[in-house]
Amino acid sequence: MPDVMIGHGTTDIETGARLPYNIGDEDQTEDDENMVSDVIVVEWDGDDKELGTNWSLAARAYCSVLIGLLTVCSTIASSLPSMLIPVLVKEFGVSSETMKVALFIFVAGYCVGPLVWAPISEVYGIRWPLIISTLGATIFNMACALSPNITGLILFRFLAGTFGSCTFVVGGGTMANIWTKELIGLGMTLFAMSPMAGPAVGPLIGGWIVVEHAAWQWGFWTLTIFSGFMTILSFFTLWETNPNMTLKKKAKRLRKETGDDRYKAPVELRKIDFKELVTRWLLLPILMLIYEPMLQAITMYISFIYGLLYLFFEAYPIVFMNLHGLNALQCGLTFQGFLAGCISAGAFYALVENKRYVTKMRASPTGNLAPEERLRPAIYGAPILVICLFWFAWTSYEGVSIWSPIVAGSLFGISMFFVFFSLFTYMADTYRAQTASALSANTMVRSAFGFGFPLFATQMYDKLNPRWASCLLAFIALLLLPIPFILNKYGAFLRSKAKYGFE
Repeated sequence: MPDVMIGHGTTDIETGARLPYNIGDEDQTEDDENMVSDVIVVEWDGDDKELGTNWSLAARAYCSVLIGLLTVCSTIASSLPSMLIPVLVKEFGVSSETMKVALFIFVAGYCVGPLVWAPISEVYGIRWPLIISTLGATIFNMACALSPNITGLILFRFLAGTFGSCTFVVGGGTMANIWTKELIGLGMTLFAMSPMAGPAVGPLIGGWIVVEHAAWQWGFWTLTIFSGFMTILSFFTLWETNPNMTLKKKAKRLRKETGDDRYKAPVELRKIDFKELVTRWLLLPILMLIYEPMLQAITMYISFIYGLLYLFFEAYPIVFMNLHGLNALQCGLTFQGFLAGCISAGAFYALVENKRYVTKMRASPTGNLAPEERLRPAIYGAPILVICLFWFAWTSYEGVSIWSPIVAGSLFGISMFFVFFSLFTYMADTYRAQTASALSANTMVRSAFGFGFPLFATQMYDKLNPRWASCLLAFIALLLLPIPFILNKYGAFLRSKAKYGFE
């Protein structure tokens, strides 16, 4: 028999998304009371097969890999065309700066996308938003390949980025919906590596297209084929993970099996509160950025590192192609050092740091730990970031082996993974009910940095030369280095003063 309750009721799901439906609130009207009393509110049994945490290990692992591939599908599109800039400049007859705007505006789409996909996924779940967004990205990648002028290319790249951003909105929540507390670290590790893997692989494919003298359109046809394949794969194999939507599916099944139309899921009992959605996804992120010093510091640090990632798509060709004489394909291979660093850091977290955290959590009388326990990887990663930037700076000479700056790039991958993963989980533990708004604010600012940094990279590296340009970045990283240490020492005090967040 299903676990049901007559009258008022809400699902009690630890990993579920917060609903904008206000079921059972004290301010319900008399009509609302009568409506709820005429239904059987469906809840979870605890062993429901529809609930993500009750899926088989193979099913949860497959879902995690699929979400990871969808993320790679999006992020690979952000970097692949960077190796095609010289070809595209000649093709469209525009300046190099204009072409960079056209290509990297894709990342600016990540600023807008979450504002669209977050409320949609909250109301309709993750399955259809992901399928529709990936289909949209496929269409606009195709439009880029067929674009007749620079104006069309700019528009289509922006729209492709806007559609491609959906996976960032729902990915973390999906991991939380299918993995238990003990295993969530492993699922999140896989998801966290995906946004870094795509940008690293993109220049390799773009470099191959240049070296093989293939038409520039093949860069976008490749993206179209990949995203089209992922659309089809998602349509047939992606299951709904949002517990509120799967509970709705359960209620529908019970109505069919029993013939009793009174079975309703909580989400079916209230109209959508659009005002609450707009407040949470548009207004609250801005207010949190204004009034939350912790969020300001975290967002600035993460955004700087994210900007560095996209700046390197301009810096690497200057160092490895102009100074060392590598071709475009070989230059693309140098980015794999960054990917190797990300994978190494992810493996370390999964095998060492996550194990330490889970062991400490189990030993806690409450089963919970202070958010500052999440900061240890960032404390490792912050000094590594400074070291790798100085390393990259002072090995960017023709007479120095190319392996030295490649190793520096690997260290950048390690530091980026540690800092990103650590600070994202710290935000989740700190802001709790407002986590989605905090992450939305962070995404908007971070994406703006990712769009802006490549636009001045070439001028900076040409005027200052690669050594001093990278040194300037290293000094900025040095100024930002204390942030995770300050949060670790004073986090409890800062949280007690926060207007939004820890309760």
